[in-house]
Amino acid sequence: MALSVVPEIFATKGQRAYRQRWVQKDYLKKPHPLMRRLEEILLETASLVRFEVKNILVMGTVSVHFFKQIKERYPKASIVYLDAGLSQSLENNLQETEIIFVKGEGSILPFGPNRFDLCFHNLDLHHQNDIPGLLRQLNIALGPDGLLIGSCLGGEQDTAFQKKVMQVSERVFGGVRPFFPPLIQAHTMPQLMQRAGFAISPCLVETIPLRYQTMAGLLQDIRELGQYCFFKKVNSGLQSKARRNQFIKAFEGEIEVFARFLIFSGRAPSSHQQQRISAQKPKHSLGLLFKK
Repeated sequence: MALSVVPEIFATKGQRAYRQRWVQKDYLKKPHPLMRRLEEILLETASLVRFEVKNILVMGTVSVHFFKQIKERYPKASIVYLDAGLSQSLENNLQETEIIFVKGEGSILPFGPNRFDLCFHNLDLHHQNDIPGLLRQLNIALGPDGLLIGSCLGGEQDTAFQKKVMQVSERVFGGVRPFFPPLIQAHTMPQLMQRAGFAISPCLVETIPLRYQTMAGLLQDIRELGQYCFFKKVNSGLQSKARRNQFIKAFEGEIEVFARFLIFSGRAPSSHQQQRISAQKPKHSLGLLFKK
Protein backbone atom coordinates (compact mmCIF):
# COMPACT_ATOMS: atom_id res chain seq x y z
CA MET A 1 0.00 0.00 0.00
CA ALA A 2 1.46 3.37 -1.06
CA LEU A 3 1.94 6.06 1.56
CA SER A 4 0.05 9.31 0.88
CA VAL A 5 2.34 11.25 3.22
CA VAL A 6 6.11 10.81 3.37
CA PRO A 7 7.24 10.19 7.00
CA GLU A 8 9.64 12.87 8.23
CA ILE A 9 12.95 11.48 9.52
CA PHE A 10 14.68 14.85 9.78
CA ALA A 11 13.37 17.99 11.50
CA THR A 12 13.34 20.55 8.68
CA LYS A 13 13.23 23.53 11.06
CA GLY A 14 16.31 22.35 12.99
CA GLN A 15 18.22 21.58 9.79
CA ARG A 16 17.40 25.06 8.42
CA ALA A 17 18.51 26.84 11.60
CA TYR A 18 21.76 24.85 11.69
CA ARG A 19 22.38 25.62 8.01
CA GLN A 20 21.93 29.36 8.59
CA ARG A 21 24.46 29.29 11.45
CA TRP A 22 26.84 27.19 9.39
CA VAL A 23 27.08 29.55 6.40
CA GLN A 24 27.75 32.49 8.72
CA LYS A 25 30.96 30.82 9.99
CA ASP A 26 32.59 31.23 6.55
CA TYR A 27 33.19 27.50 6.08
CA LEU A 28 32.38 28.15 2.40
CA LYS A 29 35.39 30.51 2.06
CA LYS A 30 37.80 27.96 3.56
CA PRO A 31 36.19 24.62 2.70
CA HIS A 32 37.09 21.34 4.34
CA PRO A 33 39.50 19.15 2.26
CA LEU A 34 36.77 16.50 1.90
CA MET A 35 34.40 19.09 0.44
CA ARG A 36 37.10 20.25 -1.98
CA ARG A 37 37.71 16.65 -3.06
CA LEU A 38 34.02 16.05 -3.81
CA GLU A 39 33.76 19.35 -5.67
CA GLU A 40 36.73 18.33 -7.84
CA ILE A 41 34.99 15.04 -8.70
CA LEU A 42 31.79 16.87 -9.69
CA LEU A 43 33.74 19.30 -11.86
CA GLU A 44 35.68 16.43 -13.48
CA THR A 45 32.37 14.73 -14.30
CA ALA A 46 30.98 17.96 -15.74
CA SER A 47 34.03 18.27 -18.01
CA LEU A 48 32.54 15.41 -20.07
CA VAL A 49 29.54 17.57 -21.00
CA ARG A 50 29.55 18.27 -24.73
CA PHE A 51 26.29 20.21 -25.14
CA GLU A 52 25.81 23.95 -24.68
CA VAL A 53 25.02 24.89 -21.09
CA LYS A 54 22.90 28.03 -20.65
CA ASN A 55 21.25 27.53 -17.24
CA ILE A 56 22.79 25.85 -14.18
CA LEU A 57 21.22 24.96 -10.82
CA VAL A 58 23.45 24.45 -7.75
CA MET A 59 22.13 22.89 -4.54
CA GLY A 60 23.67 21.59 -1.32
CA THR A 61 27.03 22.26 0.33
CA VAL A 62 29.48 23.94 -2.04
CA SER A 63 32.29 26.46 -1.57
CA VAL A 64 32.98 29.90 -3.01
CA HIS A 65 35.82 28.30 -5.02
CA PHE A 66 33.33 25.88 -6.63
CA PHE A 67 31.12 28.73 -7.85
CA LYS A 68 34.11 30.55 -9.32
CA GLN A 69 35.20 27.38 -11.14
CA ILE A 70 31.74 26.94 -12.64
CA LYS A 71 31.60 30.57 -13.76
CA GLU A 72 35.03 30.28 -15.33
CA ARG A 73 34.02 27.13 -17.20
CA TYR A 74 30.60 28.42 -18.28
CA PRO A 75 31.05 32.22 -18.55
CA LYS A 76 27.83 32.78 -20.49
CA ALA A 77 25.64 30.52 -18.36
CA SER A 78 23.08 31.76 -15.83
CA ILE A 79 23.82 30.13 -12.43
CA VAL A 80 21.15 29.76 -9.73
CA TYR A 81 21.99 28.70 -6.16
CA LEU A 82 19.09 27.36 -4.07
CA ASP A 83 19.73 27.04 -0.33
CA ALA A 84 17.89 27.50 2.98
CA GLY A 85 20.84 29.07 4.80
CA LEU A 86 22.02 31.89 2.55
CA SER A 87 23.92 34.67 4.30
CA GLN A 88 24.85 38.21 3.33
CA SER A 89 28.56 37.35 3.63
CA LEU A 90 28.20 34.57 1.05
CA GLU A 91 26.39 36.88 -1.35
CA ASN A 92 29.09 39.53 -0.91
CA ASN A 93 31.85 37.00 -1.62
CA LEU A 94 30.18 35.96 -4.87
CA GLN A 95 28.95 39.35 -6.05
CA GLU A 96 31.40 39.54 -8.94
CA THR A 97 30.36 36.09 -10.23
CA GLU A 98 26.75 37.22 -10.87
CA ILE A 99 25.25 34.17 -9.14
CA ILE A 100 21.46 34.31 -8.71
CA PHE A 101 20.57 33.44 -5.10
CA VAL A 102 17.24 31.80 -4.26
CA LYS A 103 16.48 31.14 -0.60
CA GLY A 104 14.28 28.10 -0.14
CA GLU A 105 13.95 24.49 0.97
CA GLY A 106 15.80 21.91 -1.08
CA SER A 107 12.80 19.57 -0.86
CA ILE A 108 10.46 21.84 -2.86
CA LEU A 109 11.87 23.35 -6.03
CA PRO A 110 10.38 26.75 -6.99
CA PHE A 111 11.13 26.24 -10.68
CA GLY A 112 9.07 25.29 -13.70
CA PRO A 113 9.72 22.44 -16.16
CA ASN A 114 12.73 22.49 -18.53
CA ARG A 115 14.37 25.36 -16.64
CA PHE A 116 17.98 24.07 -16.44
CA ASP A 117 20.55 22.26 -18.58
CA LEU A 118 22.84 21.21 -15.73
CA CYS A 119 22.37 20.67 -11.98
CA PHE A 120 24.99 20.14 -9.26
CA HIS A 121 23.71 18.64 -5.98
CA ASN A 122 26.41 18.20 -3.33
CA LEU A 123 26.33 16.56 0.13
CA ASP A 124 22.64 17.13 0.83
CA LEU A 125 20.54 14.34 -0.69
CA HIS A 126 20.94 12.08 2.38
CA HIS A 127 19.31 14.81 4.53
CA GLN A 128 16.09 14.86 2.50
CA ASN A 129 12.90 13.29 3.84
CA ASP A 130 11.57 12.51 0.34
CA ILE A 131 14.53 11.53 -1.85
CA PRO A 132 12.45 10.00 -4.72
CA GLY A 133 10.23 13.10 -4.72
CA LEU A 134 13.20 15.47 -4.95
CA LEU A 135 14.83 13.47 -7.76
CA ARG A 136 11.55 13.56 -9.66
CA GLN A 137 11.37 17.34 -9.26
CA LEU A 138 14.96 17.70 -10.49
CA ASN A 139 14.15 15.58 -13.54
CA ILE A 140 11.23 17.86 -14.37
CA ALA A 141 13.28 21.03 -13.79
CA LEU A 142 15.94 19.80 -16.24
CA GLY A 143 15.36 20.21 -19.94
CA PRO A 144 15.66 17.34 -22.45
CA ASP A 145 19.13 15.77 -22.19
CA GLY A 146 19.76 17.87 -19.04
CA LEU A 147 22.32 16.45 -16.63
CA LEU A 148 22.22 15.98 -12.84
CA ILE A 149 25.61 15.49 -11.12
CA GLY A 150 25.79 15.02 -7.37
CA SER A 151 27.31 13.43 -4.30
CA CYS A 152 25.95 12.25 -0.97
CA LEU A 153 26.88 10.06 1.97
CA GLY A 154 26.14 6.46 1.05
CA GLY A 155 27.46 3.01 0.31
CA GLU A 156 28.12 0.27 2.84
CA GLN A 157 27.87 1.29 6.47
CA ASP A 158 31.04 1.50 8.57
CA THR A 159 29.71 -1.15 10.96
CA ALA A 160 32.78 -1.26 13.23
CA PHE A 161 32.59 2.47 13.94
CA GLN A 162 28.80 2.43 14.33
CA LYS A 163 29.01 -0.45 16.80
CA LYS A 164 31.52 1.53 18.86
CA VAL A 165 29.27 4.61 18.84
CA MET A 166 26.30 2.50 19.95
CA GLN A 167 28.29 1.04 22.84
CA VAL A 168 29.40 4.48 24.03
CA SER A 169 25.84 5.82 23.63
CA GLU A 170 24.49 2.97 25.76
CA ARG A 171 27.06 3.75 28.47
CA VAL A 172 26.67 7.55 28.46
CA PHE A 173 22.97 8.01 27.73
CA GLY A 174 21.57 4.74 29.04
CA GLY A 175 20.30 3.76 25.58
CA VAL A 176 21.14 3.88 21.88
CA ARG A 177 20.61 7.29 20.26
CA PRO A 178 20.46 8.03 16.51
CA PHE A 179 23.63 9.57 15.09
CA PHE A 180 23.66 8.43 11.46
CA PRO A 181 21.22 9.23 8.64
CA PRO A 182 19.83 6.28 6.64
CA LEU A 183 22.34 5.83 3.80
CA ILE A 184 21.57 5.05 0.16
CA GLN A 185 23.34 1.96 -1.17
CA ALA A 186 25.33 2.09 -4.41
CA HIS A 187 23.02 -0.43 -6.12
CA THR A 188 19.91 1.45 -4.94
CA MET A 189 20.82 4.90 -6.29
CA PRO A 190 20.46 4.00 -10.01
CA GLN A 191 17.07 2.46 -9.21
CA LEU A 192 15.93 5.68 -7.49
CA MET A 193 17.19 7.73 -10.44
CA GLN A 194 15.41 5.47 -12.91
CA ARG A 195 12.23 5.67 -10.84
CA ALA A 196 12.45 9.47 -11.04
CA GLY A 197 12.65 9.30 -14.83
CA PHE A 198 16.36 9.65 -15.57
CA ALA A 199 17.38 7.68 -18.65
CA ILE A 200 21.04 7.05 -17.72
CA SER A 201 22.15 6.98 -14.10
CA PRO A 202 25.64 5.62 -13.29
CA CYS A 203 26.82 5.64 -9.66
CA LEU A 204 30.29 5.26 -8.13
CA VAL A 205 31.49 4.96 -4.52
CA GLU A 206 34.36 7.11 -3.23
CA THR A 207 35.85 5.65 -0.03
CA ILE A 208 38.13 7.89 2.06
CA PRO A 209 39.79 6.48 5.21
CA LEU A 210 40.08 9.02 8.06
CA ARG A 211 41.94 8.92 11.37
CA TYR A 212 41.31 11.12 14.42
CA GLN A 213 43.19 11.42 17.71
CA THR A 214 39.94 12.21 19.54
CA MET A 215 36.18 12.13 18.95
CA ALA A 216 36.21 15.95 19.16
CA GLY A 217 38.19 16.07 15.90
CA LEU A 218 35.59 13.96 14.11
CA LEU A 219 32.70 16.08 15.39
CA GLN A 220 34.54 19.22 14.27
CA ASP A 221 34.87 17.79 10.75
CA ILE A 222 31.15 16.96 10.73
CA ARG A 223 30.37 20.58 11.68
CA GLU A 224 32.72 22.00 9.02
CA LEU A 225 31.09 19.84 6.37
CA GLY A 226 27.61 20.96 7.46
CA GLN A 227 26.54 17.37 8.10
CA TYR A 228 24.88 17.51 11.53
CA CYS A 229 21.58 15.58 11.59
CA PHE A 230 18.44 16.85 13.33
CA PHE A 231 16.17 13.84 13.73
CA LYS A 232 12.48 14.65 14.09
CA LYS A 233 11.14 14.10 17.65
CA VAL A 234 14.35 12.30 18.66
CA ASN A 235 17.21 13.91 20.57
CA SER A 236 20.68 12.48 19.84
CA GLY A 237 21.80 13.73 23.26
CA LEU A 238 24.64 15.88 21.90
CA GLN A 239 22.71 19.17 22.12
CA SER A 240 23.73 19.46 25.78
CA LYS A 241 27.34 20.65 26.12
CA ALA A 242 27.91 18.59 29.28
CA ARG A 243 26.58 15.42 27.64
CA ARG A 244 28.59 16.13 24.49
CA ASN A 245 31.81 16.42 26.51
CA GLN A 246 30.96 13.22 28.37
CA PHE A 247 30.34 11.46 25.06
CA ILE A 248 33.67 12.67 23.60
CA LYS A 249 35.70 11.58 26.64
CA ALA A 250 34.12 8.11 26.53
CA PHE A 251 36.08 7.33 23.33
CA GLU A 252 39.55 6.05 24.04
CA GLY A 253 42.46 5.91 21.62
CA GLU A 254 42.64 6.73 17.92
CA ILE A 255 39.44 6.67 15.89
CA GLU A 256 39.40 5.26 12.35
CA VAL A 257 36.44 6.01 10.10
CA PHE A 258 35.76 5.06 6.48
CA ALA A 259 33.83 7.91 4.88
CA ARG A 260 31.90 6.67 1.85
CA PHE A 261 30.31 8.97 -0.71
CA LEU A 262 28.10 8.14 -3.69
CA ILE A 263 28.99 10.04 -6.86
CA PHE A 264 25.88 9.90 -9.02
CA SER A 265 24.71 11.39 -12.29
CA GLY A 266 21.59 11.16 -14.39
CA ARG A 267 20.54 12.34 -17.82
CA ALA A 268 17.01 13.57 -18.43
CA PRO A 269 15.35 11.89 -21.44
CA SER A 270 15.67 13.45 -24.89
CA SER A 271 12.53 15.04 -26.27
CA HIS A 272 12.54 12.64 -29.26
CA GLN A 273 13.53 9.62 -27.15
CA GLN A 274 10.46 9.26 -24.96
CA GLN A 275 7.66 11.05 -23.21
CA ARG A 276 8.87 13.02 -20.18
CA ILE A 277 7.83 11.32 -16.95
CA SER A 278 5.44 13.37 -14.85
CA ALA A 279 5.47 13.64 -11.06
CA GLN A 280 1.95 12.22 -10.94
CA LYS A 281 2.79 8.94 -12.72
CA PRO A 282 6.07 7.57 -11.31
CA LYS A 283 4.82 3.99 -11.49
CA HIS A 284 5.11 4.02 -15.30
CA SER A 285 8.75 5.19 -15.33
CA LEU A 286 10.29 1.72 -15.89
CA GLY A 287 8.07 0.98 -18.85
CA LEU A 288 8.70 4.33 -20.47
CA LEU A 289 12.47 3.82 -20.29
CA PHE A 290 12.18 0.93 -22.73
CA LYS A 291 9.45 2.43 -24.88
CA LYS A 292 10.46 2.90 -28.51
